[in-house]
Amino acid sequence: MQAYWLACETEWIRGERTMAGVLAFCHLTNNYGYTGDWYINNIKDLEQSISLKWFKHAFAPTSIFIDLADQRYFSNGFYVPGEQLVFNLVGINDLKEIVSGTVTAKLIDSHGKPFHSKNGK
Repeated sequence: MQAYWLACETEWIRGERTMAGVLAFCHLTNNYGYTGDWYINNIKDLEQSISLKWFKHAFAPTSIFIDLADQRYFSNGFYVPGEQLVFNLVGINDLKEIVSGTVTAKLIDSHGKPFHSKNGK
């Protein structure tokens, strides 16, 4: 939960654009040879966790964010299964030149397998 919330807060701060920077603290703990949320398994191996692997996207110089609240952590309820969701995509560009590309949105099932995909510019 801590790693997930840190990533959410960082993406929110990056998307807000009123902050000058974001600093994330990463440290190793000495809990009998294992590490915290950023790394998994034995300290000697320093195997990156999925949280650390995905957290780098929050600091990319160009990014697209889905502007949709995670209903697990907000009091306005849950989305209804089968409900049509309407949301905005928010773009960030910290580079001096124009950046363009294709955005691909994928819906995944409970097993992590994509079942629908949509491309757009």
